[in-house]
Amino acid sequence: MKSFKIVNMKKFMRSIVILNIIILSIIFLLAKVSFSHNDETAMNYDTITISAGDTLWQIALLQQQINPYYETKDVRDIIAHIKKINQLQNSNLKVGQILKVPTI
Repeated sequence: MKSFKIVNMKKFMRSIVILNIIILSIIFLLAKVSFSHNDETAMNYDTITISAGDTLWQIALLQQQINPYYETKDVRDIIAHIKKINQLQNSNLKVGQILKVPTI
């Protein structure tokens, strides 16, 4: 077996530190993605039944005012989030359609 000799200890230690930082960053990012995914699946939801004349904009404005989950978010972000949760391709709503919105 071939043995190795460390010629420059300073460069070697710097390389080890950088490698550890990269590994810890990857672990942190993976854990964050994993935890955020679990938060989304463990969330509580309310349902809204669509009436004639309802729009996503009106629903988002109301949610921004009454729902603590959305109180600090922009209306456009709320609409995008509601569309994502309900797997809507566009903003068209149908009377009787049921939407779910997250709650705290």
